[in-house]
Amino acid sequence: MTCSGILFDFNGTLVFDMRVHDRAWEILIPEIRGHGFTRQELDDHVNGRNNREIFSYVLGRELSEDESRPYSERKEALYRELLMATPEAFRLAPGAEEFLDLLASRGLPMAIATAAPLSNIRFYQEHFGLDRWFPESRIVYSDGTIPGKPDPAIFNRALERLGLPASSCLVVEDSVLGVQAARAAGIPRVIGIHADEATRVSLEPLNLDRLVPDYRHLDLSVLE
Repeated sequence: MTCSGILFDFNGTLVFDMRVHDRAWEILIPEIRGHGFTRQELDDHVNGRNNREIFSYVLGRELSEDESRPYSERKEALYRELLMATPEAFRLAPGAEEFLDLLASRGLPMAIATAAPLSNIRFYQEHFGLDRWFPESRIVYSDGTIPGKPDPAIFNRALERLGLPASSCLVVEDSVLGVQAARAAGIPRVIGIHADEATRVSLEPLNLDRLVPDYRHLDLSVLE
């Protein structure tokens, strides 16, 4: 079946910024619990999840949105500061702009499904010009009503925004939890993006349609 729509994760997928997120966690989490995240914790409890879920895990109890907000705001402000100071990460992933332009030229419906909060979405819109490809209605973010990945809810909402069935769509992801969420939503085709070796190793066993280091390795053949 020809693909009729594409859903993108954002962090680590359209922007290779996960090491910047990791640095923000490395600074903040030891202040809260005395030690940072392990690589396994990042894979199992952080990447793809929203901040309320992450801080609930860190503190060992279920937090409300109001309880988690001060932690979340502090972490994301730190992340944005670090990102702006990291030129190699403060841009769209290699080839992403050209690939998005190519898809847009064919009129292909596209959406973003991300665990990022609204403050970061505004930041990305300002600095990366996302409205060139994604009107605001097609950016689904963590608004306090959607559980994080691997729950499929965020992809289900993105599919609703596109008005397309899961069976006709494709997801581009960089995390194991994101791939699990896409498949739980019934989306049969997933492309993995790996900005580093650790991500490649984590995604390789997942039987993805393609696993590539960046968008320079993708073209319209992904739609076939």
